[in-house]
Amino acid sequence: MAYPPQPPPGGYPQGGPPLNPYAAPTAHPPQGQPPQLPHWPPPRPSSPRVFGVLSIVFGSLTALFGGLIGAVGFYATQIERSSNKPEDIPLVLIFVTLAISAVLLVVIGIGQLRYRRWALGATLGWAVAALLLGVGQIAGFLAWVPDGEARLGFTFTWAIFLLPYPVLLLVFFTRPAIKAAMRD
Repeated sequence: MAYPPQPPPGGYPQGGPPLNPYAAPTAHPPQGQPPQLPHWPPPRPSSPRVFGVLSIVFGSLTALFGGLIGAVGFYATQIERSSNKPEDIPLVLIFVTLAISAVLLVVIGIGQLRYRRWALGATLGWAVAALLLGVGQIAGFLAWVPDGEARLGFTFTWAIFLLPYPVLLLVFFTRPAIKAAMRD
């Protein structure tokens, strides 16, 4: 084959040589208005998805381990006392509240992942309720357990694990961009 290629006998089928897709453009762009790009909506913020995954994970772990620890603790106190006393009611109430809160957190996490409108209000409501319950549980623990290092250590640990996540939910889900993304 000779270089440059010669036209085939009888000429090119479409009247001219085939176009080279790698060649520089030779025609000048038309004058006037620039071409209009398609209007794309701005990307949604990713923090609801991140918090959705975290909510599902935290809710699942709380339901699994909180329920397991609650059941073991409750049965251990029942074996020790071998009777139902009024002191057992707060323990049962704490673990029932914990189980309900964990299931709600999983459901809210699914809504956050899907940017559902109802998940915004549910997230804010759950965060406020979790903060109030967490502070109430810490106050109840301080009133219930006698003074000592265990009281201080448990209260500090409980505050570290209970309070930051609802605070983060309140901070992020009250931002205007997140509210707008969740309302679409």
